[in-house]
Amino acid sequence: MKYEVKKIDIWSTAKFTGIFYGLISLVPVVFAMVIYFFEEFSRYGLDSEILIFFVIPLIVFIAGLIAGALFALVYNAIAAHVGGFKMEIEYHEDKN
Repeated sequence: MKYEVKKIDIWSTAKFTGIFYGLISLVPVVFAMVIYFFEEFSRYGLDSEILIFFVIPLIVFIAGLIAGALFALVYNAIAAHVGGFKMEIEYHEDKN
């Protein structure tokens, strides 16, 4: 079976990329928090710098949301004139 993707839903793409990049940004934040707590907490105690660990994933989520929406908008504009990308899909039924 051959299919052609002619249009991508903008909101679903934006939500997916926002959540995906937001979750991916948690990986370096966790490592940074561990380092911060071992170095800074023992010397100075907690302060307002800890807020940055919660702001970074939020900023990355918003950037991913915007990037996903822009990607879908550009793809839809180009696919309307040139055509979407074509895929060939085979269906296999599993026999357990």
